[in-house]
Amino acid sequence: MRKWITFLMTFLVGSASYVNATMGDVNVFAGYRHDSIEHKDHVPSHDPVFKQSTKFKDIDIFQIGVNVRSTIGCNFYARAEATWGWVLDGEVKRKASYENHFSNYSYGSGSYEPGTGFNTLDELEFRNAIDDKYVYDVNVAIGYPFYFCDCSAIVAPVIGYSVNSQNLSTYDNDFILGSDYCGHYLTAGSNCCKHTFMHRWYGPFVGVDFNYRPYHDCWNLYAAVEYHWGRCKVKTSDFSDNGRFSNHADMDGWVVDLGADYQMSECWTVGLYLKFTEFCASKHHKSWDSEYSESGPRGKRHTDWNSYAVNLEFGRAF
Repeated sequence: MRKWITFLMTFLVGSASYVNATMGDVNVFAGYRHDSIEHKDHVPSHDPVFKQSTKFKDIDIFQIGVNVRSTIGCNFYARAEATWGWVLDGEVKRKASYENHFSNYSYGSGSYEPGTGFNTLDELEFRNAIDDKYVYDVNVAIGYPFYFCDCSAIVAPVIGYSVNSQNLSTYDNDFILGSDYCGHYLTAGSNCCKHTFMHRWYGPFVGVDFNYRPYHDCWNLYAAVEYHWGRCKVKTSDFSDNGRFSNHADMDGWVVDLGADYQMSECWTVGLYLKFTEFCASKHHKSWDSEYSESGPRGKRHTDWNSYAVNLEFGRAF
């Protein structure tokens, strides 16, 4: 028992001294963020007859957040971050096209001969401003630190979990896929209503963190590279359901963080923090077209998200 007590006290004292000798910081930040999100739908996935896309471009966001990085002892590294942003401006571009394969159809016999008629192509495009809303991001990670340069530099492989969400809205037309005896046709819906769009990306990630704070120097440099995978959930108005559409898809992507802090006094710092994100998600789904059988062609949905942020941060080092 005495040996265990001695070991525990030695570990705690060693950990405390190591924290003082290395690094940890808490930062609040605010800045500009620019996003681009594109949602595509092809039916069938190969040689599609129907295509639709919704692209949110030039999304300007003002965001605030807080992050924490710390080493505890010589065997544990942890960090966490939470961000909230207000959408200030942006544009949504919606496009749809439907290639109708008309077929020979006889009212008397009810016979149907696909592929023997003629084709038409319906195309629609709308452009509108984004009617604000918000974004948020949360991530946590833990890892094992490796020390270099007399403990002034740390390289830490990490594993973590993140949730990123973009909630947008716009007043614009939607697409309606009608049908008659000749087949389907594409028309514009009403421009009277507010449409909401939600993209949520969530799942684990692995990465590597780097931190360098030279002794007797006022500068601290850090960077992180993360590979993410998991799920993407999309909620939006949908022509086929005439209401709300929800979809889950497999996603993966990369995140890169870069930053530099300047120590103004013994504890307080000011710095610049950059973040780059690139995610994508895709899923095959059952075709909505009644011409296809259960074993027939399937559609494909694909979503891309690209983002960069420039933040000014203020923090306390310990």
